[in-house]
Amino acid sequence: MGLENFEQGRTLLLADNHENTLATRLVLEDARQRGGFDHVIILGDLVDGMKAVLARSGRTSNPNDVILLMREFEAEIVGKGGEFGVVAGNHDKQVLVVEMDLNRKLLNGDVWRIENGKIKKTLAPENLEWLAQKMMAPDGNFVEDLETRLFYATHQMPRHAREAGLMEAIHLDRILEVEQEWVVAGHRHPHELYEHGEKKFVRIPSVGGLRSVDGWPGYAIYDARMNQLTVVWVTERWQSDAICRVIYGTQRQSRNAGGMVCAAQGAERNAGHAGAMKY
Repeated sequence: MGLENFEQGRTLLLADNHENTLATRLVLEDARQRGGFDHVIILGDLVDGMKAVLARSGRTSNPNDVILLMREFEAEIVGKGGEFGVVAGNHDKQVLVVEMDLNRKLLNGDVWRIENGKIKKTLAPENLEWLAQKMMAPDGNFVEDLETRLFYATHQMPRHAREAGLMEAIHLDRILEVEQEWVVAGHRHPHELYEHGEKKFVRIPSVGGLRSVDGWPGYAIYDARMNQLTVVWVTERWQSDAICRVIYGTQRQSRNAGGMVCAAQGAERNAGHAGAMKY
């Protein structure tokens, strides 16, 4: 399934909400202020799977809250003629058991949580069904029907090849073969940028996992008209009205990363070049 007019307009990229209601709300509020999105792509892990639920039984977040926020946001985007898609993350796959046939039939799946010593089912059936229906592609490119392809979206992107295990090395080889100029992913939470020739590999910061150094919710915006990707951190939860952002690819032929500007501190940090950018 493709995004019909992807190479026109602006695309909002979100990843790894992990049922974090507050962070999701902050990110969506900030994104709405920037507005005018033609497409929205969720790069996986809207919810936490069974393993995460059992490991974090003390968490107070609820998957229904995050999914309801995303359903409302989808209605806004689609109501204005935009498109909305979700790539399945590893936690989403723990929640959904999907038969990989033409119908993508939902066989069985749910979220269970330990609450007051008891295991409770918490994901509402209508939200489970929405999650299942929105999973456009569990692993990789869902704009493959476009004649001119600039974008490849996946939940997991390997680390540097020297650090990758066997499966990551296989996945890396596959990603290097794709035609798109931009490859975006989530999964590991800290924001990273790698470049290989004309290709740019960008790991979008986490909305709700918050494993980055700063621990701020983040997201990205891709502007096809300018061939520019902007990474934004929303720091309102910790510092009022502060936004950090990184801008890449201000020109189509550009290979250099931009600078990271933190409004709250009034300082600029240089973004590294080609293979090593981590915050």
